[in-house]
Amino acid sequence: MILSSRARRRAALNALLVCSLLFVARCAAFGQGSPAERAFNASKDRVDEALQSLRSSASGRLPTLDGFVDPTDSLDHYERGYYQCEIVSTATASGETSVRVTAKITAWYADPTGVRPGYRSLVSNGRIESDFLDNLAEALGAKSPVPRPSPPARPTNAPTTPRPSEPASAPSAKASAVATPTSASAPSPAPTDGKSTAVAAGASLESIRQQREAVEQQFQEVSSQVQNFEQIRQSQTHPDDILVVKKSRTPVYGKPDANAEVLMTAEQGDEFSILDIQGGWVHVGISGPSRGWMRRVEVDVPNEYPGAGGSSDAAPLFRVSREDVSPFAGTWGLLKDKVVKIIWVAPIDANSPATPPRAKREYAKSLFLKELREIVTDPQAVAGVVVVFDSADGGQIAATVTSVKKLSAGQISDEDFWKECSLDPPEAFQDPTNQ
Repeated sequence: MILSSRARRRAALNALLVCSLLFVARCAAFGQGSPAERAFNASKDRVDEALQSLRSSASGRLPTLDGFVDPTDSLDHYERGYYQCEIVSTATASGETSVRVTAKITAWYADPTGVRPGYRSLVSNGRIESDFLDNLAEALGAKSPVPRPSPPARPTNAPTTPRPSEPASAPSAKASAVATPTSASAPSPAPTDGKSTAVAAGASLESIRQQREAVEQQFQEVSSQVQNFEQIRQSQTHPDDILVVKKSRTPVYGKPDANAEVLMTAEQGDEFSILDIQGGWVHVGISGPSRGWMRRVEVDVPNEYPGAGGSSDAAPLFRVSREDVSPFAGTWGLLKDKVVKIIWVAPIDANSPATPPRAKREYAKSLFLKELREIVTDPQAVAGVVVVFDSADGGQIAATVTSVKKLSAGQISDEDFWKECSLDPPEAFQDPTNQ
């Protein structure tokens, strides 16, 4: 039998309603996986302090979605993945501190049909949460964190409970193409042509229209939240410990050496957390405990980051050969007989000509600022830092911790800082125009 125009309209409305309900149920299930939780044998204050030091690894851009997203999710047409961890620490009655981590992942969906492109949520497979808790355990020096069982993940295709505001006659998301009578007295199903879904028994056109409007409103709210996520992220102040890659196919090395293994390549605009700056190399965090090195000339480092003002041109000239902590052996009065950190550096190219004095000063400055970040957290603080240039045109520069602190805080200029240092011999570190 051919359906009347009224029946066809009612069938089409019902089919649209079912599809919309399924979509909203899917959206509600997306966004985050099951939280991960561990207990650490440390006070809540100590755990919170460690969490603060790991804040840069709690959110950021993912170099790839593979390995971070639930494998049941298809990653076709997804790109530019971001993650953000929600972290809750709770003191337990046993004196431990429980830490619960939930990762939310979003990525841009380049809809091949061009109908609904935009940022969407994906389900974390737990790797980000686990990596973060491993990092926390390392920061706390915990040898055996106690894992806490997490609640089972809710299947992404599980039906959702209807909202209280929805009419009681809303059709089920599992509605089939043809309604099956439950008893002999139940109304017979409307005829179907195989392409439409029959209207549920007793459902009026007005109730279906109301249900559809409610679903459309929910869909618009979900879409608006997802699409606004990127705008909110971009409007936030850029952290001073995050670098940005200048161009695509930028290598990330396993060591600060151009001949080292390439761990991955980064794309233009990718962001990485800065762990350290050593001359022309930047130590970066990839994900969790994963680390890498990038050439400083290939990334943009925030000016606010300590040591960012150093010259990246000095990068290929030097490398740290060894370090030691011992009493100062020189005669400089400010450090005589005091314990200092000594850093020996050597030219990367042993056959290179004499090193420009400015390049040596800038490299020493970057080491001073780097060591300052470690000294302030070291209970056995040293009185100063000495950089020894192990080369034919070398020499050494010594600085007190007090002077380095003033330089880091911007309280003195570079010129005044060098006046407070010991340059031995002075001519090895002075530009020809200043001699």
